[in-house]
Amino acid sequence: MERQNDRNTKRDFRNSIRGYSHYVYLMAKSRWAGWMERKTARLSVAGVYVLFGTLLFSFGSYCIFLIFHGFWGNNSLSPKLEPMRQVKTAGYRAGPAPSDLNQQDYYEITRFEMQIDSLCRYNPVQYDSIRRARPGLLDSIRMVSNYYESNYKNKKNGK
Repeated sequence: MERQNDRNTKRDFRNSIRGYSHYVYLMAKSRWAGWMERKTARLSVAGVYVLFGTLLFSFGSYCIFLIFHGFWGNNSLSPKLEPMRQVKTAGYRAGPAPSDLNQQDYYEITRFEMQIDSLCRYNPVQYDSIRRARPGLLDSIRMVSNYYESNYKNKKNGK
């Protein structure tokens, strides 16, 4: 009776996904161990120690090399960060910058920017959908308003 319950438990264990993955893992581990044993059967005990020492030395020295290279090595492979010059969207070609914006355009842009900001607070789902549908829109709006403000200040100061 006890033996039959033990078989049912093993069968139930293999029927679940977790149990089956564990079973596959144990089978792969067993096959790997058998293959390694067949391959190293020809080596003597001293040969196994030499092989193990060689692998240990090579991996250890490579780890030490990586540690020292991280602190004192040549960092020419590290990425150079540059400011973003223009927002690029797939399938969209940017035209020339507007030569002159009037007060009405600036008013509409700032009003739209305020609407988007309030939308972010009160309806974040719709705000995220706009950001996904039009990547770079908010950056472009900010760039245009900064462009207008800088030109307006230059005209106001007489530059």
